Amino acid sequence: MINTNTTKVEEVKPIAEGLKKIVNARYKLLEIEMDGMYQRMLLLKKKKYAALMVVEKNGRYETIVETKGLDMVRRDWCGLSQDVSK
Repeated sequence: MINTNTTKVEEVKPIAEGLKKIVNARYKLLEIEMDGMYQRMLLLKKKKYAALMVVEKNGRYETIVETKGLDMVRRDWCGLSQDVSK
């Protein structure tokens, strides 16, 4: 995860590609890829987060909510607690 301190996607992609080239050149047994761009991210624990992911659709950039490892859809919770967690 890299904090680029910018909100412009055109500036973020070259920074990520440059870092990727540096790491891949330095470590021959390790190769990294860019999985996604995130506008905001809330990290709770390892592999548990909620984030606004920036995706390109039809030439425009949109944000979608991505959650991993969070108990957001528990059936035994009431409807209000499910709505608040979302």
